[in-house]
Amino acid sequence: MVRANTVSRKVMLAVAAVGGLLTASSARAQLTPLPPGGPDITTPGAGGIVLSADTPVAPPLTLPFIGTNALSQVVFTGTLTSQVFSDPLTGGLDFTYQVTNTGGPDSMHTISLTSYSGYPTNIDYVTGSGQVTYDFVNRIAPLAGFSINADYSQPTSAIAPGLTTDIIIVQTPATSFDTNGITNVIDGGTARVESYEPAPIPEPASLSLLAVGAGALIGRRRRVA
Repeated sequence: MVRANTVSRKVMLAVAAVGGLLTASSARAQLTPLPPGGPDITTPGAGGIVLSADTPVAPPLTLPFIGTNALSQVVFTGTLTSQVFSDPLTGGLDFTYQVTNTGGPDSMHTISLTSYSGYPTNIDYVTGSGQVTYDFVNRIAPLAGFSINADYSQPTSAIAPGLTTDIIIVQTPATSFDTNGITNVIDGGTARVESYEPAPIPEPASLSLLAVGAGALIGRRRRVA
């Protein structure tokens, strides 16, 4: 009897923890976008993020990549450096990305960060940290957009062989991260490279299933007792 009660208490604590996760997840997913936020940001540097005030929480991750076209021909090569910083002004994490074109023949025209579903974001760049700056940034959907796309399609902003982009900063309310992010570098070809990303927000449906399962376990333990 004592053992059954002890197990029940442990399961009840688990249910409470799941309930807390549900609340936290819901609150985080409904955060107001950090300005300028939204689906389109047309003015480079409008965010006003001061990266020098941030504290690094992960070492730079630099990986090479090769862009190939539909005929499997190499059209560009490069490196992507990503890093994670703690932002003292927001209490969240800032993610940075910088691309270098190490070889042509093609220039690169889009950097697509496909790891921000559910997170409001603010976008900025570090002036003078490279040779080219994006023309604009957009998201495929407001607020919950999965992909953040930095456009370098103008002749003056194209990432030509030998050039490096200014560091892109993505400000988020995230409090944890992983290295499962994917950054796509695009022109006539595409390259996929791993990078840092904010940890995915748990789906409410998944957390609800955990709560239901824990509740069923409590009922079973009570019947056994």
